[in-house]
Amino acid sequence: MNEKLVYLDSSAIVKRYTKETGTSTVDFVYRQAELGKLVVGFSIWNIGETVGALDRYHTRGVLSDEEFRETLKLLYGENEKMMRLDSLRIEPIGYSLLQEAWSLITRHHIYISDALQLSTAKKMNAKIFLTADGLLLEKANEEEIQAYDIEEEEEIFQILDEIM
Repeated sequence: MNEKLVYLDSSAIVKRYTKETGTSTVDFVYRQAELGKLVVGFSIWNIGETVGALDRYHTRGVLSDEEFRETLKLLYGENEKMMRLDSLRIEPIGYSLLQEAWSLITRHHIYISDALQLSTAKKMNAKIFLTADGLLLEKANEEEIQAYDIEEEEEIFQILDEIM
């Protein structure tokens, strides 16, 4: 793939469906993808992690029952729409991806979820990797993945402008 793929880790995807630092950056990424200027990418694993994070928001009372249901509908609907527009790549988890993740676990001493995100971004040849997780950011850069903190919004806008 030689497309302008922006990999979003789970912490970045959650910001699409909540209002917090980094939300405007993720919203911008999605708008640009819808316009065909770049492609959003992540693993099927990220959808599960995102649903889990939203469920924790719901359990803690940050999202009401209705807000939680509507947020999940938006997440699923938006993923379907973006796939139809060919502006979203969702990578399945196969054996080769797991093998790479296992290698990353032992090399960097990280959780499987983080290792899967790094191995997926590498497989997808992501131009940039966006995350709010400091350790994951560090390990992505060690793996020579061009990674940035989604909460550093001004810097991200400049980087995105350069790749589009």
